[in-house]
Amino acid sequence: MYPYELFLGLTLYDILFFVGVLMALVVYRIYSGKRNVPAKVYNFYLLITIIAISVGYLSAILFQSVYNFIETGVFELRGMTFLGGLIGGVVTFLACYHFLANENDRKYFPMMLNIAPACITIAHFFGRLGCFTAGCCHGHLTHSHWGVDFKIISDGQLVGTFRAIPTQLYEAGFLLVAFIVVSYLFFKNYRISMPVYTIGYGVFRFIIEFWRGDERGQLIPGLSPSQALSLGLIAIGIILLIPVFQKKAPLRAEYNIE
Repeated sequence: MYPYELFLGLTLYDILFFVGVLMALVVYRIYSGKRNVPAKVYNFYLLITIIAISVGYLSAILFQSVYNFIETGVFELRGMTFLGGLIGGVVTFLACYHFLANENDRKYFPMMLNIAPACITIAHFFGRLGCFTAGCCHGHLTHSHWGVDFKIISDGQLVGTFRAIPTQLYEAGFLLVAFIVVSYLFFKNYRISMPVYTIGYGVFRFIIEFWRGDERGQLIPGLSPSQALSLGLIAIGIILLIPVFQKKAPLRAEYNIE
């Protein structure tokens, strides 16, 4: 755990955040290349992805600020929350796709829907490692041997420490496994990467929240904000699977796009 500034005001959290974004773009490049996506289509989806990431970043800050307001009654723009960023990014991506995609771009949308979970999980994996170095998103305080000593930094100075469950590492481990799973599904031509991701992460996030120790208020009585949003993720995943269960959509596809 190292929350100190390294250079140019950057911390390990900042560096790992940018590494995560970079790795997501690298995965997108490699996976789309494996499916011979035309350059124009690749560039279109890359552009709206970059726009979505930018808006998602702002959305992550806004959602966290709302959480802080619910908890403290004071509204200020600080911190970030992944699910808030995911919501803002996805909405922006779909809006750009709806208004800007041409007929040829739309042919590749199902493929992009299967690439996206691999990009999201690898970026989120590095992001959670960043959270561990910063000491945010930690678990409940504990005196047990599996706890980790996190440092409290104020104005660049160490002002205290606390021992907590390292939920950031638990989530990073899950995300790495999820990345492997959705990548396997993609390369084996299964069309269910997105619902597997949304249901899998929704269930995991709902459970891990019981060990989270950073209070963020409640949107629904008895549930943390992330648990409420996780239920939405699970519901979306189930809806995406309904056509497959009803055999109205194929489980696998060869992506023979002409």
